[in-house]
Amino acid sequence: MTSTNRKAAAALAGLLLAPALATPALAHVTANPDEASSRYFRTALRVGHGCDGSPTTAVRVQIPEGVENAGAEQIAGWDAEVIREDLPEPIEGAHGPITDRVSEVVFSGNSLPDDQFQEFGLSLTLADDAPEVLWLPVIQECEEGANRWIEIPDSIDQWGELDAPAPYVTVAMDSSGSDADVDTTAADGGDDSNVLPVSALFVAVLALGAAGFALVRSGRR
Repeated sequence: MTSTNRKAAAALAGLLLAPALATPALAHVTANPDEASSRYFRTALRVGHGCDGSPTTAVRVQIPEGVENAGAEQIAGWDAEVIREDLPEPIEGAHGPITDRVSEVVFSGNSLPDDQFQEFGLSLTLADDAPEVLWLPVIQECEEGANRWIEIPDSIDQWGELDAPAPYVTVAMDSSGSDADVDTTAADGGDDSNVLPVSALFVAVLALGAAGFALVRSGRR
């Protein structure tokens, strides 16, 4: 391989590798999907690994204010418990006064190996005045140790900078519970997919074309 060829190949490899290195670690607990456009919303919290190699034995999800009701998905082999707490005073809900709320959902009774992932489903009924970002802190208990995914950034753009950020759902609906155009730009924070951002992919395509052109020119010489 000529010097020109080696330089072109190195440049191409660097450009292709840079987006991957810039992508946040794919180890956090994340909500999928992470955007709610109506009052009635289903999401799932993806747990992608254990605690330093130890299997996961329980997942405790804290339900924030702004959620009128929450239910747990039935998952084979796992027990689900919905924990409720009394409200200081009743609030008006979609179907009448609400005197208590779901404060926590707990999945337990099984063991998830460190090298496997599981999604723990939730159904949520959102309040009319739900905030634009719902944080869902998670305590991941393991046979040995625990992971506390409870850190909440000042801005959603800082989500990927935290060591143990809480999963979140952005809310895009108006006060009546219908869809609305709300700017809820979310950080690329840990969905366990390997899809690169479109802009990075575009740069990679341009780099590939440039490298190919350099190789052709070198061959002609």
